[in-house]
Amino acid sequence: TLQPNTSPSSAPTGSIAPTVESDEFVRISAFQPRRRKRGSKKWLAILKFKVKDSISKPVGKAILAIGYDGKEKMCKSKNSGTCTIKITSSSSVSSVSFTVNSISSPNGEAYARERNIDQSWCSGSGPVFSSICPSYTVNKPN
Repeated sequence: TLQPNTSPSSAPTGSIAPTVESDEFVRISAFQPRRRKRGSKKWLAILKFKVKDSISKPVGKAILAIGYDGKEKMCKSKNSGTCTIKITSSSSVSSVSFTVNSISSPNGEAYARERNIDQSWCSGSGPVFSSICPSYTVNKPN
């Protein structure tokens, strides 16, 4: 039978074992963008986020700060971890690009944007709102 190697010589010389305790973070575990017409002169971009921690538990009372057009809008996540932001634009605006500026956790965990969920609209290149895929654009509905 195979046994795990627990002898002290199994670790390379000079290496330090990673500490799991310091690996606490929050991330975007789901993102759902939508758009809707509001009469003939306006349209609405709807961004729904879900925030989870490092052990995939929903994070309530996290504050998300979303940047767009030089402005910032915030929302507080529910106990389910969900947070929805709605942005109204004039029908003369053809699209709006969004970034996630920050997520503040009620327990002080850092926002780990590189651990956000991968989304198909990032062309498989990486996690949403990460350094690889930093923004998302919502186009005006037809």
